[in-house]
Amino acid sequence: MNVITAQNITKIYGTGESKVTALDDVSLNVAAGEVVLIMGPSGSGKTTLLLVLGTLLHPDSGVVTINEQNVHELSNRDLPGLRLRKIGFIFQHFNLLSALTAQENVMVPLLIAGVKSSQTKKKAGELLKRLGVAKRAGSLPQNLSGGEKQRVAIARAMVGSPSILLADEPTANLDSKTGHEVVEILYKYAKEEGKAVVIVSHDQRIRDIADRVVLIEDGKLKEV
Repeated sequence: MNVITAQNITKIYGTGESKVTALDDVSLNVAAGEVVLIMGPSGSGKTTLLLVLGTLLHPDSGVVTINEQNVHELSNRDLPGLRLRKIGFIFQHFNLLSALTAQENVMVPLLIAGVKSSQTKKKAGELLKRLGVAKRAGSLPQNLSGGEKQRVAIARAMVGSPSILLADEPTANLDSKTGHEVVEILYKYAKEEGKAVVIVSHDQRIRDIADRVVLIEDGKLKEV
């Protein structure tokens, strides 16, 4: 079953001579339990595609469907709720809140969703333990290593058990060993919990765990 489907997506930036077609009639399906790696040179449209899949960017044409829900039929008021329930985001630069501890950062999505504080604290703690950073639960981001920050960011993305994880260059700021460990976490999330994982990356090592590799260049997709 396809968890997320993009059909004939086109996204254009600018007008006239400055017009750039970031996505050119792109279609992509991602099934439950599948890891899809999107690769391509800088400026090829990788991040634009990820933002469209995550409903953070509206395409000029085409349709994105998440769990059989056409996201373009939702109002701007309803889209944040869809993201909160269905999509987990993992960013290259972690995007942790500097004033919050690791555990508090992980709790944020559940608190926004209205889950009781005691329940969110317990679930965040369990997830940090699962990802091997339980001892750093009370630490601020400034006191964490790059690998620890990324694990906390992954825990935050996973805490609501979203059906889709979207990761933008998740290993870019990590050494080889730590990057491999992070990729293994994403792979297990897809396979053990039946979730869809989409990774945008230049990292060739990720190809080893991907079920499919999709190349994008000049806004067009080509499956490997």
